[in-house]
Amino acid sequence: PRMSTYTHLAYHCIFATKGRRPFLTTEIRHRVHEYLGGTVRGLNGIALGVNGVEDHVHMLFVARPDKSVSDLMRVVKSQ
Repeated sequence: PRMSTYTHLAYHCIFATKGRRPFLTTEIRHRVHEYLGGTVRGLNGIALGVNGVEDHVHMLFVARPDKSVSDLMRVVKSQ
């Protein structure tokens, strides 16, 4: 009999604006969060939640086991 493997890797990442400046105003915050979630989905991940305040963002996402978190975050933060 073959054994199947199921992997579910969920991550909570927090990253701040440069110098923790309050750049993410109410007017643009929602669009930034949508964009970040779309970037995660574009990398075949699942964005479970993206939120934050003026100077930092929280992301809860599920990543494929063939993607390293550092590679995924490099792409997310460089977009």
